[in-house]
Amino acid sequence: AGIPYRVARGTEFYNRKIIRDILAYLKVLANGDDDVSCLRIINTPTRGIGATTIGRLRNYAEDRNISLVEACRQGQLTELSKAPAGKVQTFAKMIDTLAGKIDKPVQELIEDVVKLSGINKSLEEKNEENKQIRSNIDELITTAAEFDNLSPGGGTLLEYLHQISLVSDVDNLDAQQGGVVTLMTLHAAKGLEFPIVFMVGCEEGLLPFSRVLTRPGSKDSAEMEEERRLAFVGITRAMDELQLSVAKRRMVRGSYICQAQSRFIDEMGTDGITLDDRSAMLQTRPAAQSYRRGSSFYKDVDTRQKIEAMDVTTSTSPFPPEYEYLRPGSKVHHRKFGQGTVMKIVGRWPETRVDVMFAGLGLKRLVLAMAPLDVEQ
Repeated sequence: AGIPYRVARGTEFYNRKIIRDILAYLKVLANGDDDVSCLRIINTPTRGIGATTIGRLRNYAEDRNISLVEACRQGQLTELSKAPAGKVQTFAKMIDTLAGKIDKPVQELIEDVVKLSGINKSLEEKNEENKQIRSNIDELITTAAEFDNLSPGGGTLLEYLHQISLVSDVDNLDAQQGGVVTLMTLHAAKGLEFPIVFMVGCEEGLLPFSRVLTRPGSKDSAEMEEERRLAFVGITRAMDELQLSVAKRRMVRGSYICQAQSRFIDEMGTDGITLDDRSAMLQTRPAAQSYRRGSSFYKDVDTRQKIEAMDVTTSTSPFPPEYEYLRPGSKVHHRKFGQGTVMKIVGRWPETRVDVMFAGLGLKRLVLAMAPLDVEQ
């Protein structure tokens, strides 16, 4: 949108290590002579190419005025022993394989980089650090999918990298410069106040976070209370005006998933709250959980009347009639697993998959067409 902004108290997204690593792969694919980027990725993730091997490759490349990638291709001709030469040639073959995919959509190219480079395999161990890294990768893939969708005729890799460089420049704006929007996490906002505050992503799975929702007994857990406290921190940062936004659909890794309004909004009460619903502009039907027809939650009478006048029966839906109002947060019954709550819905019918949290059984992913659910109205 061209709005200048700065990130407060955080590592800018495109300066995070995993993002810079993936972008370095893309830069080498776009320009095989980019030795700086090649040096970054030649042993990232670790593939047994040490400093001594890299030093000999650099000398070999400089003596012959060739790129570092080309020196790797000629591994057997260098002064390297058999084992290191084989490793650098394997690296070069991987780069060549990815280069053959350079005309694919950028989203797919990044997914191939993550898989073929070994980054995906290096994150197999399940811990909080790897979970955060995977989350960053997912966000990068999402930005690439948005770039692909918004580029007429499909954008090129070079155009994508150029766009990224512009975004990075915005991140480096002078912190004292006026006329910029300040972006920060809820944690970073503690103790600060602003005339106007926008809290975005007030949805189940984001606030409260998904890992809290998927744990048995999470409703009354200490972790849920911490999420509630964070929401309170954000809400109370506003001096004059607070705007909370909820997305009905959100793109994750290039696919849209349905979202449900955060339970913390429901807990706020109704005093002083006005709804500005814009879902009709997107020609989507109102979500039953979000609108709650006839509720006093909406102080704006005109907006409420427009919502209640919408004909949900004429809206197009990918689901059969029995799933017309299936949403994240819906209560459902499965003949084998019993009562459960829908956490996520992904894909169009008949490939629709649903994640359901069943009492005492935990989270299960079901193919809706193969595992029918009774939706409680």
